[in-house]
Amino acid sequence: MFRFVAAIVVCFGVSGCCVPFGLGDTAVSDSAIVCFDRDGDGVETCFGARGDCNDFAAEVTDVWSGVEVCNGVDDDCDTLVDEGVGFYPDADGDGFGDDDAVRCAASPGDVTVGGDCDDDDPDAWAGAAERCDGVDNDCNGAIDDGAALYPDADGDGYGDDDLPSCAEGVTHTGGDCDDADLAVNPGAAEVCNAVDDDCDGGVDEASALWTDGDGDGYGADPSVVVEVCASGYTALDGDCDDADPAAWPGAPETCDDVEDLNCDGSVGSTDADHDGFRACDDCDDAAWFVFPGATEICDDGIDEDCDGEIDEDC
Repeated sequence: MFRFVAAIVVCFGVSGCCVPFGLGDTAVSDSAIVCFDRDGDGVETCFGARGDCNDFAAEVTDVWSGVEVCNGVDDDCDTLVDEGVGFYPDADGDGFGDDDAVRCAASPGDVTVGGDCDDDDPDAWAGAAERCDGVDNDCNGAIDDGAALYPDADGDGYGDDDLPSCAEGVTHTGGDCDDADLAVNPGAAEVCNAVDDDCDGGVDEASALWTDGDGDGYGADPSVVVEVCASGYTALDGDCDDADPAAWPGAPETCDDVEDLNCDGSVGSTDADHDGFRACDDCDDAAWFVFPGATEICDDGIDEDCDGEIDEDC
């Protein structure tokens, strides 16, 4: 053990006694300080003591001292210089100063808090609320992020990036590559139509599609990645019977049907919730209190009487 430890203890022209990793008490009695300089900036770090703030960045030559003092150095190694002990000019009077102009002697109007990315604009400082004004108000490097509105002509929830506006709009989400087509937006599925449906720059590109065995436009497991125009596949899943072209989500269903054609989990001719109404006439055949003519309950967000309205007359 002694020979192994002695072999790895190397002196770099530094005098003194420092035992690496606390092994000296049992292994080495006259060990030397072990120091290193990984980034070659001339600032060493020694075992048993803090040294270079960042020994993997040659441009960082500050040495950890434990307490920040106003000296133009990052004493506590938090990447900030003279924070809390220096003074910043606050030209716009917003209470936040210019980080690039920290100084140790206070001048009139100086503050002790930095974080102002534009000290000529009182509406811009670190942590400010972002507003739609063409300014990086919160100093995060982005302008009008989360504040700009985009016109959404087709009502698909995505707006036209080329037309950001601070005027009243309907969506904060851009990315729509065709704001005249409801079916085209970044959240849409790519379908075989020679159109970039999902706004990713590709047309009818490969996508995860579902096997459509009955050709009704809806598929079931398994899904595979193929070109969207590949025969026998579809971007719409949820087919409850991929061998029956009459069965697919939303398919018409009558009270005479003995199979679940619309894939809602019930058969049109049955009354699964035993409320006296068959599934074909009931808007929710899994809830006994929901049926045509039921009493509407206020403020529950449910259409109990199956008239297409929620909480009416409440």
